[in-house]
Formats: sequence, structure tokens, C-alpha cells
Amino acid sequence: MTHDFGTFVFRNLYHDFVPSSGKVSIGNNVYIGRDVTILKGVSIGDNCIIGLGSIVTKDIPDNSVVCGVPAKVVCSIDEYYSKRKEKSIKECIDYYKALTKHLGRTPILTDFTEEWALFFRKEDFNIHPEMHSIIDWRIKDHEKDFWKNHKPYFNGFDDFSQYMELRQ
Repeated sequence: MTHDFGTFVFRNLYHDFVPSSGKVSIGNNVYIGRDVTILKGVSIGDNCIIGLGSIVTKDIPDNSVVCGVPAKVVCSIDEYYSKRKEKSIKECIDYYKALTKHLGRTPILTDFTEEWALFFRKEDFNIHPEMHSIIDWRIKDHEKDFWKNHKPYFNGFDDFSQYMELRQ
């Protein structure tokens, strides 16, 4: 919101129009969740995540994760990255269990359109062409760097499936 039309009250009270506007600056590599409001005069740094429904009233420094009303820094991007890496493993395990129960079968690789990074290796591309479009969509424009840095938690989907069978 680069304008504040609350000053419209002045028109009725003082018979005057007082403008109110300010620049909003958003850095590079910023994710803004749904229903976020960013007020005039606010700058958001690079590499930030703004949580769902937040109202950003003050400047946000680089590499921050913010949420709330008013939005406050809850952690650094590095802290959030580490937390998400850990949580993603538990979520994948829970998802496997839910699929097994809901579908009445052992889940297959293509059931994991989000979780594939936990067990999919670059060499698996030759074996599983059915995953190309799922993966390409998520890492497009970053494929070279992704595969250079990617270290899956499990040693392939079979390793993950065996791990889950032992947990049942």
C-alpha cells in the first residue's frame, strides 16, 4: 500500500485534502505470502520470507523471516532453512504413512511431488523419466547449481521405502 487514504477524514473535518504516500521497496529473492499488507515507506531486504496475512509496518532486514500483525522478525533465513530441512523429513514420513492408509497400497515415487528431494539423486534421472517434469518444474533455471549441491537424506527411493517398511 503506497497510499493512506485515511486522510480522507480530513476532507470532511477540515475541508482539506492532505496527501499521504510513500515508496515501498522490496529486495531480491523475497517471498510474500498470501494476504500480506506492506505499508508505505517500508523497505524489505533481500532473501526474506513474509508469512501469510502479515502486516509489515517497519523495514525488514536482509535474510529475515517475518510474520504477524504487526510483522516481526521470527528468525533468520539460515535458521528457517535448518528448521525446514529437519521438518521436511518428518513430514515426508507422515505423508508416506497417510498415503499408505488412504490409498491402501505402498506409495510409489510419483506420489512424492514435493518430497522427492529427500531421496532423489541425479543418477535416478536415467532410471525414472516419469519424474522429469515434476523435478524440472521445481528447479528450473537452477538445475546446474541444484544438482551440484544436492545431498539427499536417503540414498534413493528404494532406501526410503525400506526405511519406511522397517518403521511399520
